[in-house]
Amino acid sequence: MKWKTLLTQITIWLALEVLLTAIGLDDIADYSEFLIHRTSGFYSHAQRLAT
Repeated sequence: MKWKTLLTQITIWLALEVLLTAIGLDDIADYSEFLIHRTSGFYSHAQRLAT
C-alpha cells in the first residue's frame, strides 16, 4: 500500500514538472521551493558557516 502511494506521488510530481516546463513556469516553481527551503535548517546552517 505504501509503495502505491509513493508511486502515485512521484507520477503526479513528474507530470506537474513536465507541464510547468512546457508552459514556462518551472523556474517559478523552483524559486518558490528555494524560498521555502531557505528557512530550513540546512540553509540556515550553511549561511552561518559562510559568515
